Amino acid sequence: MTPVDSKSALGRGVRKGLQVAALAAALVPLGSVPATAAPGTVRQTVGVPFEAGFVCDGAEGFANVSGMAIAPGGKVGFPGSRVLLVNSCVQTTFEPAGQQLRVLFTDPNGDGASLVKTLVTIFPANATAASKPTTGWQALALRADKGDLLACGTNGSSTVLWSIDFSPFNSTPDGTATFLRNGPAGSSCGGIAWDPSDASVYQTPASGFNVLHNKDNGAALASVAVPNAACNTAITGLGIAGTSLFVACAGSSGEISQPPKIAQLYKVNGSLLRQFTDDGCDGSCSGGLIFRGVPDDPATLAFEFNELIWALTDNGTYVGFEMAGGTLGQKSGVPLLNPGSCPGGNVSSDGDGLLDCWKNPTLWSDGKPGINYAGVYGAGANPIARDVTLCVNESSPSFSIANDCAKPGRPDLFLEIDYMNFHKPDTVAGSAVDKVIQMFKNAPNSNNRYPLPYTGIALHVQVDEMISVNGVNHFNNVAFPPCTAPAAANDSTTVDFDAVKRSLFGTAAERTSLGTKPNALNAKGLVFRYVLMSHNLLGLGTTSGCAEILGNDLIVSLGSWGTQTFGTGKSATTHGVGTVDQLAGTLAHEFGHTVGLRHGGGDNVNCKSNYPSLMNYNNQFFNPTTRILDYSRLEQPGPNTPLDKTSLNENEGIGPGFTGKVAYGPVAPLSSPKVATAGGPIDWNNNGVPTDPAVNADLPQTTNTTGGCPANQKGAPGNDQGQYLYGFDDWANIQFSFRGSVDFADGAHVTSGETSLTTDHDGVPLGATPDITLETAASLSTDATPVIFDVKKNNINAGSNEEIDVVIFSGAIDAATIVPQSLHLQGLPPATWSVAVRTKGQGEPDCDVRDANHDNQPDLVCKFTIPKNTVAVSETAVLLTGVSISPANPEGQPLGGTAPISVHP
Repeated sequence: MTPVDSKSALGRGVRKGLQVAALAAALVPLGSVPATAAPGTVRQTVGVPFEAGFVCDGAEGFANVSGMAIAPGGKVGFPGSRVLLVNSCVQTTFEPAGQQLRVLFTDPNGDGASLVKTLVTIFPANATAASKPTTGWQALALRADKGDLLACGTNGSSTVLWSIDFSPFNSTPDGTATFLRNGPAGSSCGGIAWDPSDASVYQTPASGFNVLHNKDNGAALASVAVPNAACNTAITGLGIAGTSLFVACAGSSGEISQPPKIAQLYKVNGSLLRQFTDDGCDGSCSGGLIFRGVPDDPATLAFEFNELIWALTDNGTYVGFEMAGGTLGQKSGVPLLNPGSCPGGNVSSDGDGLLDCWKNPTLWSDGKPGINYAGVYGAGANPIARDVTLCVNESSPSFSIANDCAKPGRPDLFLEIDYMNFHKPDTVAGSAVDKVIQMFKNAPNSNNRYPLPYTGIALHVQVDEMISVNGVNHFNNVAFPPCTAPAAANDSTTVDFDAVKRSLFGTAAERTSLGTKPNALNAKGLVFRYVLMSHNLLGLGTTSGCAEILGNDLIVSLGSWGTQTFGTGKSATTHGVGTVDQLAGTLAHEFGHTVGLRHGGGDNVNCKSNYPSLMNYNNQFFNPTTRILDYSRLEQPGPNTPLDKTSLNENEGIGPGFTGKVAYGPVAPLSSPKVATAGGPIDWNNNGVPTDPAVNADLPQTTNTTGGCPANQKGAPGNDQGQYLYGFDDWANIQFSFRGSVDFADGAHVTSGETSLTTDHDGVPLGATPDITLETAASLSTDATPVIFDVKKNNINAGSNEEIDVVIFSGAIDAATIVPQSLHLQGLPPATWSVAVRTKGQGEPDCDVRDANHDNQPDLVCKFTIPKNTVAVSETAVLLTGVSISPANPEGQPLGGTAPISVHP
């Protein structure tokens, strides 16, 4: 195993893409923090990359560049980049003649700005000339609740609004544009902003100073009047952050010149809070007269608990203005100038992102720590002035300040749990929640990251209340876009995650106190992550959960997993809730995403043998590796030293340190991975002699195409083919504070749903899910039990959408115990297609149990839809996989088999 030279081009790309140790340390400062300036101060300036000149018309790079938005680097495929700046330009092409609308992604940090990704806008074939922009994308905004960009262009006297896909974590080609609608009458594309809290659009007027405000569907909302003191020239950019509306105002030259400026307004009524400009702009404003964009970036200054407002000047310079930390996350009310700040400075001495004044119990007469959202503190103050108490279980007889509250000298984390009926988790000793709490308590103090004496990380869990939406407390599905599709308007079986959180975040007492403590939930939102224990995720079958990667929202969805019986006698009800191990593994896994961990630790390569963490599908549950519930504790084989899967030295295994069991591939269809004991040689090629010095094996391929660990997973930039398998030390890199995430904003979940990548940039297979499914978990544990099935229509037309019935006969497995949502019909290698069982109108699987072959045993009959051009004419058989759950196999028994088909053009 040879260390990668971090100074080489490959090393720079690999380390930037894979390692976030420095970022993690930056996001959780120890002791003092760098002296900050003040909101409105210029903190960063960087020129538009010269490389932009090669993809845009204009030799100077910045010429013809317009629009200004941000995107999380990880969502674009660059997990080592905290934030990327997004612009657009028009490039003239000659073969064929015409123009291409480009979208540019720039990393503003490091040694100058660097252009990391360029997309060409792909318009649908049926797009009309009247719907397309004629002068490019003039304004852009991130739609953090949908995972795409909102783009504004002009066509004649009208503005046109489109969405642009940019994520490699779906099967949609990057750059694909979808027409949304025309902009409202009297609108311009000087600036545009998207509000994820209510899915609405703010758009600049063609003239005047009333910012137009419309729902996503175009329905008009009250416009926002920009006061003359904020702007009296022209509005050139817009941005939304929490309850703030940022407005860029053009400068002017001549005898009475003024620089361009940015105003922070209350988005509801336009009241002015503050305004600022670039102090470097002299009397002639040579730095430019226009600021474009003004989106809020919570990541770049997160290490000091501040945010940045980015602007693009008309001379090609990105300017970052300091903004008060917490602005993006304010849920309600007039924006505070310094929300949640501490009088003595925003310091987190314990390295957990909780400011010292929040954790200081001496500031309140009852000795409990807490937050005054306006930053007003005094020794022994009346708790009536405290907006939220940083404690849980205060009504419990066992409550103690030492154990249940944030405590100086100890790292603390907080989680609120709401739940559907049947899905309330236990908290008693040995329960799933208790296991996760104990896992954090036993966390190592990696590199003396936390103050001594160290007693572990305190995870405070507040199991709060059962949901009730229009009197309903259980739904079959939960919508969590962009991880799932949005809920249909008439779907009574699905509830929207954000609708639940808006109504139930905080305890009933905290919500009741809003009359006297209007900032109670604003303050709580600075600290508490939020999980909904639900049944299933909309359209994602048996997927166990979904979470933001470095964020505050997560979902656990084990409704199709292990069952539990509630009640007795005739009132007894059996319901899928997962076993204790399934719930503990899933809760810890989804929570791990919210503290910045990916399926490969610092990258998205899943099922790496040298990554012994429950974030790895091989280790999320007890089987196949009989794992201890834990995140990884060291980087295997060593720091900056990957396994090279094209040249594996069996004598070295995964290196010293970890001595538990590891799973590895590649695996054949219907087979489970091999398992070996680490700490010594490993027989990677399974020839019985673990001494080969250079084995070529795709170790992470431990599942089928859609199982999350397919063949040829794509690595981070610099490791695109996934040749190098990097270990990761989770505990040394967890990121406590989510306030540095774009997903801190209400309704924003842009980082949710990030899965492994195949070697093709947009090669995510249809049917891939954001987190582990029941069928994947079962297939990792044991070989599949053979089943016999029949494809009723086996003469398939490859060129049309085919509806087929599949009959699964009882035999080795009782067909009535099969979980319909787990069933997938797939092509045999080298084919990689997979389709899930068809669903009915309300999302239920289109299956029924009946005796299809008249042998007095139940059979399962399910319908599948095979899209046209999915199956090749050369294919002669299909593979069926799924899972059975029974009292004998409560955690799931994988099943599978093949059946013949005939395909014609």
